Amino acid sequence: MIQAYKFSSKYTNSNKIQKIYALSLEYKKYYTNLMKKSIQDFFKEGKLHKYLPPLSIGKLSERYKQTCGSQVRSN
Repeated sequence: MIQAYKFSSKYTNSNKIQKIYALSLEYKKYYTNLMKKSIQDFFKEGKLHKYLPPLSIGKLSERYKQTCGSQVRSN
C-alpha cells in the first residue's frame, strides 16, 4: 500500500499558482473550441480525422495542442 501525503499550497509561490490556473483556463478554452470543431466536422463528413488539426487560437504550445487533440479524439 502506498501512503499519500496531503498537499499544501501554503508554501508554494503564488505567481506559479496563478500561472498554473491561467494555463488550465487556456487549455479548457482550447479543448472546448477543438471539440466544437471536431463535432461539426464529424457531422459534415461522417468520420473523425485520425489527427485533429491544431487551431490557431490560444497561447498553448504545440505539445499541449497535440495532447488536447488526442483527448478530444478519444472522447
